[in-house]
Amino acid sequence: MGGSLARGLKALELTPHIAGFSLDPADGQLALDSGSIDELALDPSAAAAGRDLVVYATPLGVTLELLREHSRVWGEAVVTDLVSLKSPIMDTMTELSEGSRYVGSHPMAGGAATGFAASTGGLFEDAPIWLVRGEGATRAAEGLEQLWCALGASPLWVDPSEHDANMTWVSHLPQLVANSLAAALANAGYMPSDLGPGGKDMIRLAESSPEMWRDLLDASAPHLVEALNATGGELGRVAAALECRDLTAVVELMRRTKEWRGGP
Repeated sequence: MGGSLARGLKALELTPHIAGFSLDPADGQLALDSGSIDELALDPSAAAAGRDLVVYATPLGVTLELLREHSRVWGEAVVTDLVSLKSPIMDTMTELSEGSRYVGSHPMAGGAATGFAASTGGLFEDAPIWLVRGEGATRAAEGLEQLWCALGASPLWVDPSEHDANMTWVSHLPQLVANSLAAALANAGYMPSDLGPGGKDMIRLAESSPEMWRDLLDASAPHLVEALNATGGELGRVAAALECRDLTAVVELMRRTKEWRGGP
């Protein structure tokens, strides 16, 4: 995600100077050699110091740690992140008395792969970008909204709590459903190569980074349990209907979901 942002910024008519850092030196060097960044910092603090804008494209737990470490080096910078939950970060910035510089970003874009090699320059074109602002961050909010618009994205402002509750259903639930489906297939002795296009689409998210998801799942667990139980209930009803050969109930479910999906 961070690599895609750097690529997108370098494609603008007025290109900014971009300093970056990666825990993987080869990944950082790849970004530098591609011209997507101008400077490969030796450590995260150096990448964050003395900038106009600091972007954290890191897992939730790492982001929270870096925010606390870097608050002393930000200077006048606007701070944003690309994490898919916003309340924990907003709480941390409020705790640090840094809300006036914080505008959280959550692009609804990207895939399961990680690293600079998986980045693409036009990733954010026509993509919704959920934005949240810290208290007093009006000027910072205007600037960041303009940046996302310049990248072709569609910024949408939302309350952090509402955003996080929504992401539990539309992002975290699909992730764990994909993992559970992949686990069921694996336990039954099937390989990904055995699946058709539809099955492969459904398990694509099973390739996602467990390290990235760990803290997100911990933070969203209360809402996520409700969503998983609701999904399990639907699957249980399908199994019960098939067990007693009630195909009418199953077909009706398929009809309703097809209409929901937008099919005729």
